[in-house]
Amino acid sequence: MVDVERANGMASQLERKQANFNRTLAEWQKKYADAQAELENAQRDARGQSTELFRLNAQLEEAHEQIEAVRRENKNLSDEIHDLTEQLGEGGRSVHEIDKARRRLEMEKEELQAALEEAEGALEQEEAKLQRAQLEMSQIRQEIDRRLAEKEEDFEPTRKNHQRPLKSQKASLEAEAKGKAEALRAMADSARVFEEIRQEQEHTQHVEKARKQLEMQVKELQARLEDSESGAMKNGRKAVGKLEQRVRELETELEAEQRRHGETQKNLRKVDRRMKEISLQGEEDKKNHDRMQELVEKLQGKIKTYKRQVEEAEEIAAINLAKYRKIQHEIEDAEERADQAEQALQKLRAKNRSSVSTARGMSAAPAGAAPVHRPRRPASSLAPDEE
Repeated sequence: MVDVERANGMASQLERKQANFNRTLAEWQKKYADAQAELENAQRDARGQSTELFRLNAQLEEAHEQIEAVRRENKNLSDEIHDLTEQLGEGGRSVHEIDKARRRLEMEKEELQAALEEAEGALEQEEAKLQRAQLEMSQIRQEIDRRLAEKEEDFEPTRKNHQRPLKSQKASLEAEAKGKAEALRAMADSARVFEEIRQEQEHTQHVEKARKQLEMQVKELQARLEDSESGAMKNGRKAVGKLEQRVRELETELEAEQRRHGETQKNLRKVDRRMKEISLQGEEDKKNHDRMQELVEKLQGKIKTYKRQVEEAEEIAAINLAKYRKIQHEIEDAEERADQAEQALQKLRAKNRSSVSTARGMSAAPAGAAPVHRPRRPASSLAPDEE
């Protein structure tokens, strides 16, 4: 009976241990399921983060390509700015040369204008001289005519006076007979009159000769004045024509230079406007580059964060996998111990049934029969879970 009770106690103890083990196994199975779910979540997060990492890498490559394109565009713009700067320098030199040529042409035009004015002044002086000479010639003619008229007027009374003595002489000659004294006196008067007439004739001849000389001088002066006027007018007109032609040429050259200067100024304004556009484009490209650089830095930061999260997730997954394997190993050990305990329990139940049968047989034996003594089993023969 003692062995049966002991076997029953051991069976109860084994059943309690089995129940505890089942609870422990259920807990470990729950932990295993949680670890499996956590591992799956970690793997899913890792896959999601890997996808996000791939997307960020693609965005990063695209950003690098855009940055490279912006750099190429900046280089092209820098080259264009350099070319435009050189063109601007050449344009400035051209403007300086054009302005210098324009000033030279203006100075030459002013000099020619001054020469033209001087020639016109000289021509006016020659014309004034000609007018003065003509006036002097007219005055000389008037003076000659006046003197001749005066001489004629002066000679007319003398002639009349001489005619009267001649008449008187004639009368005296007719009356010669009247007296020799009167005849001699008449002859003396006649000789005196003839002398006066001769003197007057000489004076008249001298005046006529002077008049003819003056007329010849006037004609010579007239011819010289006409020659001078013709030459001066011809040379003046020729010089004026040349000067006017040169002025027109200079004005044409000046207009051409002004047109070229206007074109150069227009080109300079275009270059300046293009440089401003390029500068604005460069500033916009710099802003875009800065934004792209900031985006790249943010993407790199996100990539680092995601890499760190992936590493942490992989580390967590590795830890969970180790836990899973440990739990799986412990479950396998627990199942093995459960099998051993089940086998030991079955052995004890079989032994218990055998002991009950033996006890029943002994109770049915004769009273004088000696009891059968069973040796006690050592403690090492118990099931491992009883320890």
